[in-house]
Amino acid sequence: MQLSAFITEAAFVPDELQTVATIVFENGAIVRSELELTAKVPSIEESEFQALAEKAKENCPVSKAFSFEKTLKATLV
Repeated sequence: MQLSAFITEAAFVPDELQTVATIVFENGAIVRSELELTAKVPSIEESEFQALAEKAKENCPVSKAFSFEKTLKATLV
C-alpha cells in the first residue's frame, strides 16, 4: 500500500501495517472496495496518521486504476 511509502517519507518506521480488503459486488459488477487498516507506527500522532492514510487512499496507483468507490477505515494501535 502507498501508505508505507508516505509513512517512511514522513520519517516514521511502521512496526506493522495490516489491511483487509472487502470487495462488494452488485449485479455482477464491483461497486466498492472497503479497506480496513490496522497500523502500529511508533511516535506518530493520530492526526498525522489519518492524514497520511487518506493521502495514500487518494494517491495509490492501484486505487487510481479503478473507478468504483473506495472506502478506508484506518486504526492506529
